[in-house]
Amino acid sequence: MNPAEDGPKRPVRAVVVKTLVHRRDDRGMSLEPFASRCVRAGEVHELVTTDHTETAAGARIDRVGFLGFAEVGNAGVLDRGDEVVIGGEVVGTVLGFDGCHFPNHYNVLIHTPVPVTGPDLGLKPEIEIQFRPARRFPKENSMSANRAITFDVALHDGDPVRYPVHAELFLPEGETPESVQVLISGLTYDSRYWTLPGENDYVAHQVRAGRAVLALDRIGTGRSGRPPATEVTVDGNLAVLHQVITALRAGHAGLPAFRRVVAVGHSLGSGLALLEAAEHGDLDGVVVTGLQHRLGPLHDEVAGGLYPAALDPAFEADAAPDGYLTTQPGKRADFYEHPGAVTPELSKWHEETKSTVTLGEGGTLQRIYDPAVPAGVQVPVLLVVGAEDRIFGGGDAATVLAHERQLYAPAARLEVFVLPAAGHALNVHTNAAEWFAAAGAWIDGILR
Repeated sequence: MNPAEDGPKRPVRAVVVKTLVHRRDDRGMSLEPFASRCVRAGEVHELVTTDHTETAAGARIDRVGFLGFAEVGNAGVLDRGDEVVIGGEVVGTVLGFDGCHFPNHYNVLIHTPVPVTGPDLGLKPEIEIQFRPARRFPKENSMSANRAITFDVALHDGDPVRYPVHAELFLPEGETPESVQVLISGLTYDSRYWTLPGENDYVAHQVRAGRAVLALDRIGTGRSGRPPATEVTVDGNLAVLHQVITALRAGHAGLPAFRRVVAVGHSLGSGLALLEAAEHGDLDGVVVTGLQHRLGPLHDEVAGGLYPAALDPAFEADAAPDGYLTTQPGKRADFYEHPGAVTPELSKWHEETKSTVTLGEGGTLQRIYDPAVPAGVQVPVLLVVGAEDRIFGGGDAATVLAHERQLYAPAARLEVFVLPAAGHALNVHTNAAEWFAAAGAWIDGILR
């Protein structure tokens, strides 16, 4: 889609009529010279995933996974860059079209971090697929198209086993900033925590203000690889995060090298950010949310509210491996929301977009509570607290600062922002934009 020429359009909906289960690395498809194609209701086209990124006419596409065939439900236009949505989750973006079977049908080529097949995404006949315009932000420092990135990582130094870690980089229009925020979610969350609907979208707020943001699916979550559960530990997460930050500073996959990196975490993600700063010293600042070094009344109840993710309807299609857990239905609202401060729509979204925690993470969680970690942080830290957080104590700014400041090194210059009437999952609360603005202003200040 060309934002200089194209206005709004309606999504194209389709339903699966046949799934495909195979991959090839020598397919030899060729990109058509067109960035868009009109489709009619009732047409059937083949959906093919690929990790190729080139878009020049005639570009050869070899590495592919076959999703299946889908019948178009309404006439419309498919554009390069359109998001492909299955089960409410963006699984990839339209790369282009191959016409080797035309006029019988087109191959709609979908960029994904790695080629995936129908079973990989849980596709079955009659499942709906939606093609919708890529997310764009209002003018006034708006954004260029987001870019899906795959990092090839290991869980330990020297480990020959590699896993894909998925992220999306969002850049403002114009010159690329020299700094980037890396967003790290907590347990049972993935990158969607940072891209809620409407005004609860952290990414949108930051990009509108001219800031670059990388929304990361931690290892084992979202569209990232799922190693055995016992291997996905706090230290495994930390090793992955360090590789991501190193790649961002060096310039990954043709991206510009970012001179400054600020980590923004939630809960476990905050602990990982502090560990990264303390042990690797490669961050310029840390925004800690949903984590204090004192526990709230519900902290010890959370583990009892988990069960195998494979038993939850949200994960049936993903076939969550053994040892991957998620929250039992309804528990997210009980544990992480402040009553009356979350709309029914966002509470429903909160439940439907839950992710996982592994046995390995749960068994090593004490690592992030070690007081030696904040004592080793030598860069500025902003601590954001939900006043009604019942997992990590909540409280007012003076009380939180008095307790936490004694744990941090003087170089952290600890500052505290308390979001009123908010529980542990800050971003789902109606006033979340208040902390988005505070964090953005703080980041601008430390990077001046």
